[in-house]
Amino acid sequence: MESLRQKEEKTKVLIIGAGRTGMLAARHISTVPNCEVTVVEAKSEIGGLWSYDELNEFHPKAQEAKRSDNYYRLYNCFQGAIYPHLITNLPSTFMSYKDFTISDFLSKPPEFLSQKEYCSYLNAYWDYFDLKKFVSFNTLVKSVRLYENLSEDERSQIKDLPPRTFVVTTVDSKGESISQNPKISTYDYVIVGSGMHVKPYRPTLNDISKFKGFVMHSKDFREPDDPIYKDKTILMLGGSYSSFDLMMHLLCHPQKGRQPVNKVIVCASETFILDVSEDFKYLKDEGSLILKRGWVKNFTEDSVVFTDGTSEKIDVVVYCTGYAATYPFLDPADKILEYGGEETRDRFFGPLYKRLVSIRQPKMFFPGLIDFTAFLNEITEVQIMLLKHVIHGTLKLPSVEEMTKDYEQDIAREKAASRDGTLTSFFKIPPLTTDLGYLESLRKEFQHLYPGTEEKMKKNFERKVAILSKCVEFMIKGNLLQYKSFNYSEKYPEEVKSSTEFP
Repeated sequence: MESLRQKEEKTKVLIIGAGRTGMLAARHISTVPNCEVTVVEAKSEIGGLWSYDELNEFHPKAQEAKRSDNYYRLYNCFQGAIYPHLITNLPSTFMSYKDFTISDFLSKPPEFLSQKEYCSYLNAYWDYFDLKKFVSFNTLVKSVRLYENLSEDERSQIKDLPPRTFVVTTVDSKGESISQNPKISTYDYVIVGSGMHVKPYRPTLNDISKFKGFVMHSKDFREPDDPIYKDKTILMLGGSYSSFDLMMHLLCHPQKGRQPVNKVIVCASETFILDVSEDFKYLKDEGSLILKRGWVKNFTEDSVVFTDGTSEKIDVVVYCTGYAATYPFLDPADKILEYGGEETRDRFFGPLYKRLVSIRQPKMFFPGLIDFTAFLNEITEVQIMLLKHVIHGTLKLPSVEEMTKDYEQDIAREKAASRDGTLTSFFKIPPLTTDLGYLESLRKEFQHLYPGTEEKMKKNFERKVAILSKCVEFMIKGNLLQYKSFNYSEKYPEEVKSSTEFP
């Protein structure tokens, strides 16, 4: 039987969130000797973003739910951010994880999985590695403080706990008050896996308050056949994945079919992908899909005026404008993070080494935030593998000064490469350009710990790059329907299985 002293000497790691990032963190960090892992999940089940929840701002029970939802009290929004008929935007090869792939889960997986299929795969992964034993469900992280910054009075209140780096307060996800039944623990490391699809970002729009129609964010989209959209003209603001997804849900979903909407208007600063698309030409020709390059000038009670001077009568406005970075459980007094604010559309925060490690507190990590690239899942897993070695002690992070210098160079490169000189797209890494460089920069940190595996890694990587090249070929032509009907696995058979034999 372990003594109390032995238990206290264990390295304690808190993982916030039981989505894909928390799952990978639990799987890899739990292999570190003498390490005690705790996963805290606000929902009653695993899956994070991929766990469907019908509750949204417009649900009949929304107001009732808010009165007992501590997550809503903390984040000012519901957790759910996915729609039930979603089909993944990446081939299954890119959605799999090491040592238990989608092919291990499904003998003949579809090229693109549905929301239910992918959530089932995540559940199977948790079960395969026996990870659910680490999870505390229905538990909300209310506060993460640095022990060194607590007052003497605050320290005296937790004198029975070992003085580790972090002091964490959790509460029940449901309750009459967010201050009810707090539980306090201390940890050596914190891995923040709460996701990037949390707080909806809504840019300021002139006179939107005058508009009498229906206004929503894509986070609240659920069913395409909802009466909200029937016979309506729908304005979608934004020119990326969410607007493409919702447009296809309404006009040409492979399972749900075409919905009886009047037309869909997509307004964005850049509409090139849809402009050149052959797949949606018939929709544009018949007037069901209208593309407006530019932005919104202002609204009236029943219409929108665009910056090109034209206007359209509309019924529904959908913000397809992404999400803002938010970590309300971090106390500003600890000064761990700084946010970019409106200049970066609330998407940037730092300082982070490798867009991963908090430089001001290098025992806090933010994996899983890299977006826009097909390698986002692989990048997340490589990030977690790197952190595993940091926590194990087999890899040492650079000094704060060295990490700061690297970060400042990273910032300068990003500003120089961006269209507007800001850091709006700091966590968005374009495919087949900066994503490969970023992935390689992570691998270089700890590839020496996997001697003799370079050839396997190279073959596996080359296979994925070949598939990605074909994906990009469809994407840059805007042919999103052809993209999702192509058989990538047949063209590029799996010769090397991605495994933890190499990063």
